[in-house]
Amino acid sequence: MPPPLNALLVEDSESDAQLICYNLKKAGFELTWERVETAPAMQAALEKHAWDIVISDYNMPNFSAPAALALLQRTHPEIPFIVASGTITEETALGLMRSGAADYLMKDRLARLGALVNRELNIARVQRERTEARNALLESERRFQILFEQSPYGVVIIDCETTLPLEFNRAAHQQLGYTREEFARLRISDYELAESPEEVETHSLKIRTDLWDSFETRHRSKQGELRFVQVYVQLIELSGKKVFYSIYRDITDLKRVETALRLSEQKFSTAFQVSPDTIIISRLVDGLYLDVNQGFTAMTGYRAAEVIGKTPLDINIWANPQDRSRLVEGLLETGEVKNLEAPFRIKDGSIKVCLMSARIIEVEGEKCLLSVTHDINERKQAEDALRASESMLSLIINTSRDAIGVSKAGTHIMSNPAYLSMFGYDNQSELVNKSILNQIAPEQRPQIMRNIQNRATGGPVSDRYETVGLRRDGSEFDMEVTVSTYRLNEEIYTLVILRDITGRKQADQKINQQLEELRRWDSITRGREKRIMELKSEVNQLLGEAGQPLRYASVGGGERV
Repeated sequence: MPPPLNALLVEDSESDAQLICYNLKKAGFELTWERVETAPAMQAALEKHAWDIVISDYNMPNFSAPAALALLQRTHPEIPFIVASGTITEETALGLMRSGAADYLMKDRLARLGALVNRELNIARVQRERTEARNALLESERRFQILFEQSPYGVVIIDCETTLPLEFNRAAHQQLGYTREEFARLRISDYELAESPEEVETHSLKIRTDLWDSFETRHRSKQGELRFVQVYVQLIELSGKKVFYSIYRDITDLKRVETALRLSEQKFSTAFQVSPDTIIISRLVDGLYLDVNQGFTAMTGYRAAEVIGKTPLDINIWANPQDRSRLVEGLLETGEVKNLEAPFRIKDGSIKVCLMSARIIEVEGEKCLLSVTHDINERKQAEDALRASESMLSLIINTSRDAIGVSKAGTHIMSNPAYLSMFGYDNQSELVNKSILNQIAPEQRPQIMRNIQNRATGGPVSDRYETVGLRRDGSEFDMEVTVSTYRLNEEIYTLVILRDITGRKQADQKINQQLEELRRWDSITRGREKRIMELKSEVNQLLGEAGQPLRYASVGGGERV
């Protein structure tokens, strides 16, 4: 297949152009060509098409070979330029060649044109390949330099004999805190901590034998800080000299992360095993147990070997299976669930109520569930007992015939129905957050206020006393007060039990009046009985003097005659 040739002919003669084309085709080229005879036409042709060669006449009415060569040199200096003329002198031709023309020939010798073009195409190809190779080398060197300088790792080329750096990048000296000038004077042993100078020398000899090595070591920074470094070193030849091409990767932060991770794993493992709560790692999709802690065994009675590899359905641990559905739904929606209260069936068949918190985690790329379950069974029982106790206490308070009220710092908080009834109120809201002195008769309030103050400061107080109450309608009544205090959330509360003693007071007053009347009548009665006794004694005396039987028993209690 004939080689293709794209030829631009700068020629004012159509016939000469045809003759040139004839000779080029005869030489075996598959020719594509165009003829131009002015500078603008040549410029346009160069812009719209890629040409292999330019063949130009010397003299033309509106153009010339020197002008065409100058135009080509400015835009496409790599394209060979051949002068084909019938009148050019050798001296002129040589001048053009010195200006950049490839060659020249006379038009009466166009039979040589094909060989000349072939030669110039080969020369152009070789030059192009050399240029491309040179450009590729320069580009490669530029890329290497960029990689060398921009590498995040320290890159150092080290003299095998002296262990001094021959060349190094910015990261090499910056990661140890040195300036470029300072680092250039440092041997390996000046910053190497893991190996002594003798060990560094032995290691260097080993690398020269093995040709490469990769290892971890420790370097000392300019500030004296310990830096962990991953080193990759290879023995290479550079400009006829054996050198160590070394890459220093600072792994101090990685080491710290690894240490922190190791400590975290140890902490998790410790917390996992010693936690009294149940901790489970299971698959999210089906709940398959992957690991359980001692707390699980203590709470459920199952050993780890009995459940690992099984699902909750296998051991029927969820008393209500829909609770696990609620758990999974919550996890898929938010990624975690907190304090889900649910009953669980343990190994002996009994039910325990627990609080479960869980979060989705990844284990070897699979979504899993980390759950912590706290046994609240005893707490629930205590809460039930407390509720029962509170219910019973509420029943006692609300059905008590005694008035019961609670206050804090002299302010009313709550009261039972008997309290409201005693003072004539309809509901709690009429009393809450109001002073308890409102239910005390005005003349008694100073004493009650002193009792409140003494109780707050630890002064002398009486736990039982009598005072006068004041009803809502303004009427007063006597009442007995029993007081006790208790502390709740660092605050002191006062509990009072009140009894209306008006009836008792009235009864006591009536009894006292009756006793007084009894004492008065007793005094009167005792005087009359004494006189009767005297009269009886006189009658007995007269009868005795008359010799008659005594009529009355003796004053000492003798029998009647």
